[in-house]
Amino acid sequence: MKPTPTLTTTRHIMLLDHSIELPPLPEHPLICALDRHHITQYRRYLGMEHTLVYLDLRQGMHADALVALAGTIRENGCLVVHCNREEPGATLERLIALSDDIPCVQPIQDIDQLNAIIETALEQAEATPIHAGFTPTKQQYALLDTLDGLLANSSSCVAYLEAARGRGKSSILGHWIATRSITATVCAPSKIQAERLLTRAHGGAYRFIPPDQLLDWTPDSDSEWLIIDEAASIPAHVLGECTERAQRLILASTSEGYECAGRNFSLRLKKRLPNLFDTVCLLELTEPIRWPHHDALELLLNETFCMFQGDAPQLSDDERKLGMSVRFVKPADLSLHEFSHVFTMLMAAHYQSSPNDVRMLLEENDQQLILGYIADELVAACWLAFESPLSQDLRQSVWQGKRRVPGHLLTQSLGYHLREKDLMRKAYARIVRIVVAPELQQQGLGSEFLTRIISFYRTSGFFAIGTSFGATHDLLRFWRHAGFRLLRFGQKADAASGHVSALMLYPLTHSASIELDCLHHRNMLTLPFQAIKQPQDGFFYVLPVDTLIASDQIMLCRYVQEMLVAFVAQWVNFGLAQPVFAAGMHYGLITFPNAHNAKIKDALFSDTSLKDLAKHWKLQGKKEAEQYLREVCAQARLSV
Repeated sequence: MKPTPTLTTTRHIMLLDHSIELPPLPEHPLICALDRHHITQYRRYLGMEHTLVYLDLRQGMHADALVALAGTIRENGCLVVHCNREEPGATLERLIALSDDIPCVQPIQDIDQLNAIIETALEQAEATPIHAGFTPTKQQYALLDTLDGLLANSSSCVAYLEAARGRGKSSILGHWIATRSITATVCAPSKIQAERLLTRAHGGAYRFIPPDQLLDWTPDSDSEWLIIDEAASIPAHVLGECTERAQRLILASTSEGYECAGRNFSLRLKKRLPNLFDTVCLLELTEPIRWPHHDALELLLNETFCMFQGDAPQLSDDERKLGMSVRFVKPADLSLHEFSHVFTMLMAAHYQSSPNDVRMLLEENDQQLILGYIADELVAACWLAFESPLSQDLRQSVWQGKRRVPGHLLTQSLGYHLREKDLMRKAYARIVRIVVAPELQQQGLGSEFLTRIISFYRTSGFFAIGTSFGATHDLLRFWRHAGFRLLRFGQKADAASGHVSALMLYPLTHSASIELDCLHHRNMLTLPFQAIKQPQDGFFYVLPVDTLIASDQIMLCRYVQEMLVAFVAQWVNFGLAQPVFAAGMHYGLITFPNAHNAKIKDALFSDTSLKDLAKHWKLQGKKEAEQYLREVCAQARLSV
C-alpha cells in the first residue's frame, strides 16, 4: 500500500450486522436508503449530498454502489452498511483489513447506537440548507479565470475538466453559466445526475438535453457552448461526433471510481482534442469540497478498490533481457498489496473498469489470474474467467433468447448469436483482460505471454480459449497473429469503447479446430452482407465469392435454416438475421414470395434502417416492420 498521509477522519462506514433490523429512516433529501431491491438505482443519487446513506449488502456486495454513494456523503456524515459481520465476503474483508491503517470503519453495537446515528444525521440534515449559496474556492476562482479567457477566443476551443469525486466540478460549471453572459447547452447522463450543475446554473441562459439527443444537437449560434458533465459516461461514438461538431466545448469527467472509464478515457481524449480544436485547456480540481483534505474514507475506498495509478516496473537494461516467469494464482490468494498491484495494472489498460471488478475477482470462484514476472517485477497480467457447460434447460432458454447467463459470454454468443446449440455443452476459458506494462509494450512480451497461457490450457479440458473486445485494427491484428479465429462482429458500437465487439476463439482440441475453422469460414461468407448495415465500422473488407462450393452451400444453407426458424419464432431480431438472409438470397439458397421481393431486397441489401423502411412502407414503426418481415420469412423456401 502507498504511504499514508496524515488523515482526517470525519466520515465513517458503520457496519450494521444482519441480526439488527433497520428502523424506518426519516424522509429527508439528505438521507438516502437503498435496500437490496433498489441498490441498482444508485446512479440516480450521483452528484447529490447526504448526511447518511444506508446500503443493504446482506445479499452480497455491490461495490459500484458503495463507492459511488460514499462520494455523496458530507463531512461528519456516515455510510451504514447492512451486512453479515461474521461472514462479510472477501471484498468487505479487504476493506476491513485495510481499515487497520486507515481507521474509519466501526461496528454498530446495538439498536440504540443505530438510532443515535440516525438522529444525528437528521439533525445535521435539518441544519443544512438544501440549496445553500455558492462561494467558489481559491482553486475554483482560478478555474473560472481560465474559462473566462476562452470567452474572447474567436476560434474553436475546448476545456477538459477532470476531478476526483467531491471536488465541485459540477457546481463551478453551473456557477459559470449563471454568472457569465453566455448561452449553453448542458448534457449529462441524466437530469437527476445534473441536478447540482443545473441548480447552480439557475438564472443563466441554458437548455438541457439528454445523451440520446446529442447526435442531433446543433448550436443556435456560433457563440453557444456545449457543456457535457460526466463525459466518460457518454457513449464514445456520440462524444466523438460532438467533438467534431462543437466549436465551443467543455467536457467534465470524474477522474476515478464509479464512472468505469479507466484512465484510458482521459488519455485518449487528451490525445485527440488538439487535432480538433485550435485551443485546448486541460483543467483539474484537486481540493475536496464535501470533506477535508486527506479524508480517511476516500483513501480507504481508493485503496480497497485500487482506484489509483500503479507503479511502473523497475528494471535495469540487463534485467529487461531476462526471461519471463509465469505464475497462475487465484485472486483471493494474493496479499492485499499484491492484489492492488495486479489490479491497477489491469485497470489502467482497459477502457471499462469499475469497483465491481474487484468484487468479481475476489468473490467468484471461476476467476483466475496469470501473472508474468521479469526479475521479480510484475510486467504482465491476464484475467481469465472459466465458463462451464450449460444444462439442457439453460441451453434451450439461451437458444430461444429467454435467458442471459451471467459469466458465460462466449457460451451465450455461440449459442444465441451463432445458433450453435451443441457448442453450449462445452467448457471455455475466457480472457477478460490481458496487459503488458506500458513501458515494455511493442517488444513481443504480450505475444509470448499469450502463447504461454494457451500452452498451459491445451490439456486443461477446455474446448477453446476466447475473448471479446472493442474491435480496433491493432487488436484484431494481435489476436489473429496469435491464432484466434474471428467468429463474429457485433451489430452496435459499445457505449464505452465506441467500437463494435469482436468475438474470437482459439481451439484447444482437434475437434475444436475443425468446428471453429468452419465457423470462421462461415462468418467470412456472411460478413460482406453485415457491412451493408454497418458501413461505418470499417472492418468488412471481405468481398462475396462468385460461387459457393458444395460444402459451403450445405453449411450456409443450414445456417440460413437455423436463423429462419429463430427469426420467425421471434427468438432473434432482424439485425442479427439480416446478414444471414442476405447471404442466402445472394447465393440463391433462399427465395421469398415474388409479391414481397422488392421490400425484402430493400431490407436486406440497402443501408436504410428498419425504422426508415417502416415509414417508406407506411407501417407504424420498427416493430410493425419487423413483424411484417417475420410473416414474409415464414413463407420463404430453401433452395438446397
